Amino acid sequence: MKKILCLLLCILIFFSSGNIFSYAQVMDEWARPAYKNLIDKKILPDVLMGEKNLKDSITRLEFTHLIITYLLSNKNYNLISAKKEYSDVNDTFVNLASNLNITTGYTDGTFKPNMNITRSEAAVIANNVEILLGTSKNGTINNFKDYKFIPNWAEKGVGSMVAIGAMSGYPNKNFMPSKNISRQEAIILVDKLLKNNKSNNLIDAFNISKNDEYMSKVQYDFALSNIPMSKYKIDTVKHNIFLTDIEKRHKIYNDFKKFVPFSNNEILVSPNLIFDDINLSYIIGIEIKKTLNGKLDQRVFMVKVYTDNNKSKIEPEKEYSPWFTVSK
Repeated sequence: MKKILCLLLCILIFFSSGNIFSYAQVMDEWARPAYKNLIDKKILPDVLMGEKNLKDSITRLEFTHLIITYLLSNKNYNLISAKKEYSDVNDTFVNLASNLNITTGYTDGTFKPNMNITRSEAAVIANNVEILLGTSKNGTINNFKDYKFIPNWAEKGVGSMVAIGAMSGYPNKNFMPSKNISRQEAIILVDKLLKNNKSNNLIDAFNISKNDEYMSKVQYDFALSNIPMSKYKIDTVKHNIFLTDIEKRHKIYNDFKKFVPFSNNEILVSPNLIFDDINLSYIIGIEIKKTLNGKLDQRVFMVKVYTDNNKSKIEPEKEYSPWFTVSK
């Protein structure tokens, strides 16, 4: 029995020590610093996290999410209002990229999101973003042995990426324009674009904490830092809010305001703290009360919302954070 317990303990130690090899960690060592930097800067999109082998070729959808997240981290665009362009995909990142002429589709009206993307295509798309940011550069492609094989439509993009230092050739002096670009190569490309911009004031692409008519920045920060449901982490919630249709968020907000108050205390809610997840919507809000000794206490609540026939059904049960004293 002791031997069995010892064996089980060893197995638990092995699994908990991080030795288990996840697909999210499948990358070459030279790509790891760029991967970590994009995570730290909140530029690595969800589609490139989780069970992904980063040595595999990146898809058109994945690259679009990556490059648009980078764009949104440098410049404000309305992701939600972007119009659908393609018959085979309705994705907010793809829609915005197309609306801004960063990417194009095919003559049959499709985007082909699951197709791989070549180095030439990646260079053109990345340069289109740099043009919007005002950081595109003129460069030459003649130093590559295979420069004659770089398509005419890609020459400017490749030249710019080379001048910026975001892309280079292989040891054999070839650019290999038709070769698929891998996920880790795309991550390094964006990391180099980031360093080229040298921006000290990157915008959190999913930032919602700011003073507005609903709450103060401090109150948004408080709500997001004390989410009652433990399964929802702050970055996941911010991302989900970002992806939830803004009109739907405002409708749920207005429906909630008409809802019979569940407390005699002050209740703060905002359409910027409402999000969809699977088949439900969620509202995050703040409840504020004045205590007998004159102090103000507040806590965060979270409530589920069902939408049926365009009507919001607010669930009576709520999740709460602990109370916090905010003033004396």
